[in-house]
Amino acid sequence: MPCAKELQFKRAGIHLFLILLLIAPAFARDLSDAEKTVLVIGCETDYPPFSFTGDTGETVGFSIDLTRAIAEVMGFKAELRVAPWIEIRSQLEAGEIDAAAGMFFSSERDLKVDFSQPFAEIHQTLFNRSGGPAASTLSDLTGKSIIVMRGDIMDDHLSAEGFSAGLIRTDSLAQALTLFSDGRGNYLAGARLPILYYLKEQGIQGIEAGGDLYHETEYCFAVPEGRRELLTAFIEGLSILKQRGEYRKLYDRWIGPLEPRAIEMPDALRYASYVVGPLLLVAAAALLWVQLMRRQVALRTAELRAEIQRRDTAEARLAQINRVLEAVGRVNQLIVRESERSSMMRRICGTLTETRSYYNAWIALFDQNGSFSDFFESGLGESSLPMIKLLESGDLPDCGRHAMERESAYSVMSPSESCLQCPLAGSYKDRCAYSVPLMYMGRFFGFLTVSLPSLFFGDKVEEELLDALGEDIAYALHSLDVRDEREEMARRLLKADKIVRNSRIVLFRWELSRGWPVSYVSENVSRFGYRAGDFLDGSVLYGDIVHPMDRMRVSREVEQAVREKREGFTQEYRLVDPQGRIYWVEDRTRTILNESGEVIAAEGTVIDITEKKEALDELQRRDARLNAIIESAEDMIFLKDRNLFYTHANSAYLQFMGRDRDQLIGLTDEDLFDLQDARDSRRIESRVLEGEPCREENIRDSAGRQRNLETIRVPVRDDAGEIIGICGISRDITDAVMVRRQLERALNEKSTLLRELYHRTKNTMQVIASMVAMRRLGLEDVNMQDILQDIEAKIHSMALVHHRLYESENLSRIDLKEYILELTELVRSTFDDETKGIRFRYNLESVDSLVDVAVPLGLVVNELLVNAVRHAFPKGETGWIEIGLRNIQGEGILLTLSDNGVGLPKDFDPLSSKTLGLALVYSIVETQLNGHMEYTRDKGTRWELRLGPVAYEERV
Repeated sequence: MPCAKELQFKRAGIHLFLILLLIAPAFARDLSDAEKTVLVIGCETDYPPFSFTGDTGETVGFSIDLTRAIAEVMGFKAELRVAPWIEIRSQLEAGEIDAAAGMFFSSERDLKVDFSQPFAEIHQTLFNRSGGPAASTLSDLTGKSIIVMRGDIMDDHLSAEGFSAGLIRTDSLAQALTLFSDGRGNYLAGARLPILYYLKEQGIQGIEAGGDLYHETEYCFAVPEGRRELLTAFIEGLSILKQRGEYRKLYDRWIGPLEPRAIEMPDALRYASYVVGPLLLVAAAALLWVQLMRRQVALRTAELRAEIQRRDTAEARLAQINRVLEAVGRVNQLIVRESERSSMMRRICGTLTETRSYYNAWIALFDQNGSFSDFFESGLGESSLPMIKLLESGDLPDCGRHAMERESAYSVMSPSESCLQCPLAGSYKDRCAYSVPLMYMGRFFGFLTVSLPSLFFGDKVEEELLDALGEDIAYALHSLDVRDEREEMARRLLKADKIVRNSRIVLFRWELSRGWPVSYVSENVSRFGYRAGDFLDGSVLYGDIVHPMDRMRVSREVEQAVREKREGFTQEYRLVDPQGRIYWVEDRTRTILNESGEVIAAEGTVIDITEKKEALDELQRRDARLNAIIESAEDMIFLKDRNLFYTHANSAYLQFMGRDRDQLIGLTDEDLFDLQDARDSRRIESRVLEGEPCREENIRDSAGRQRNLETIRVPVRDDAGEIIGICGISRDITDAVMVRRQLERALNEKSTLLRELYHRTKNTMQVIASMVAMRRLGLEDVNMQDILQDIEAKIHSMALVHHRLYESENLSRIDLKEYILELTELVRSTFDDETKGIRFRYNLESVDSLVDVAVPLGLVVNELLVNAVRHAFPKGETGWIEIGLRNIQGEGILLTLSDNGVGLPKDFDPLSSKTLGLALVYSIVETQLNGHMEYTRDKGTRWELRLGPVAYEERV
């Protein structure tokens, strides 16, 4: 943080500077001794009527006479330096001349030089050739070539608008006119008055003025940036000349002849006197005297009002400066006392508004990468949220961008009118705004923006105070950063010390003498059982703790490194602690040379690698065990690298290949197998190298015999997960393949025989059913016909099971859903007349069942379905029959058959029924299917058949 004494000195300097600025207007005429002698004033060549070479060869013009008049009234000598405009401009911006006798004002130029009030306002015009197309807007210039004077205001404006590629630049206006009159360029752009002067004086024809591209650009005196006293002299001198009327005389002499001449009042009176006559002379004289008196009174009144306004403005300025000084003083007290960044910034904004020096104040901070980091405000409240969003998006308001580019205060007269894109524009109505960069030692921390009455816009004292305030805030932010960096460095050093104390790395410095005495060692040498002081006081030499079996080797390697003057070397050896425990260490040593290039000492690190050594030993033991397992395995195991060269193979694989290990390692499959087998192997292994495990069979052995191998290939990866090769495990399954093929042939033969048996059984049952049908058709007894029809239906239901098995892939199981659907269709076709008015509905799930369950279940479904068709809908009544089949988890099968027919009689008992059908159904369900059967007769009849899990067990 900045100390209080330092800030007191800074504040005293600011107060002194403000006092000088306040009294500067009273001494504006008193230039420094150097400026009272000779001031070098730059004058442009060939820029009539302001500055050009006259008939006598001297430089004349309005600017020349005006400069000399100002020098006379202000008491300084002026040396006129005549040169092309581009040279005058460069010398002015570099501070090589004291002033320029004429320069057009622009906001961009104002960043490099200071301007007086304008002494002429000139239109910037586009000239075209007579009869050619005229241009008055920028869009008219698209794709055209324009002649301009190098460095002129039109050169600046058109370049900024993107027309630089089409500009033809000359060193003077005369050259520009010559080029244009010779046919170069589409248009000539420049100040209207000088170009019209040349056209008139030189009698140039065929060129005429088009539209004014920029109206009334201000032509001013200009001085280098910061020459405020000199600028004040020009401003005051110009004001004096205007008050004395000398400015008007010079203006009429040089500018007047080029402007349209209006009829003056004296001429009008003179013409009128010729008509009216001498009788009106007395009245005219009296009227003229009255007008003159009124004019004098009005002028004096205006002067008094202006003086009062100037005094009020000065008093307001003085009050504002006092408030700002109070705010600056309080801010500096905050900087001294406050140590927390956010609190400091908030209180600074609050202080700037609490002293009534500013309506509102806000600070935007950025990190070292230039990214927005924080925002603080006072006097804005929630209206600042859109500005925060703008800053978070990575954009900057125009005021902040300009302040950062200028590296000084930037002011805006009316942000509510000129900064329409700014989120805070509405908060600055009838106010001006100042933005100040917060910069210190080239680091941009952010910017401060304040608003105040428009009366103080452009006030130099205000700008200087804000610049000083910005420097103070930036210095405070810099001090906080330095403090934070120091604290972070202290934390890192503490952490590093803890790391060294707890690490396995011990720091040493040895002297090159007998026993390697130690001149420095880190405290964590205690991990080897010694204290640092044991080495530093010489009671223990480093050479004494090296293992006796390693001591001679280590000594020879050190001596060789010293002789060869190696910059560094690494060793591995053992250390012995006082209790006799042994530690493996890695010694990384760097030699230290004297001015003669001789090795005088060594320093480096000793790293405890005992655990690493033990891990390597364990790894080697595991590798040995793994190799033993691989070698003893009956399966053939091999390894290949990414180029598919063999890198390892066990004894089983070598025996299969009929080769020794030396005859296999380094070869590829192309060296071992026929071309087609090698290509197939490479294709498979290429997929493995992409991470896809593969399995393949069939290969020829070293004797050329076809063998069946079951080979699994998987990618081998390193610690980083990268594929570095292939591991293959093969098993000779030639005998197993032969047995499997024999079993497949036997199974196919059995399946064929079983299918043939199903087919023959189905055909036999079809023949029996046909015989029953033929017998039924030959009978006249209706009861006998019904009995035979029932038997025929039962035979068809059993035959249907064998038909389904014959067509199925599975020869022992069928899907009950499909079986019931076909069985229902079979009943419908058999009892076609009885089923015409009956709708069949199904609610069936797929249930897999053994054949010895399907056959009796089919008989049950057939019996129940035929009974419903025959008896549920007498006399051709309509209705529906619904069949349901569900697989109940853990309970078995639920089969339902229901109808909405007439229902069973109330005294109906299926077990005592005179017909054999239902009694047979109950017998089948309870004895063969091990199930249970129930019925209900509410609005029809509903049968429920439940089969337990036993129905899914193999029963044959």
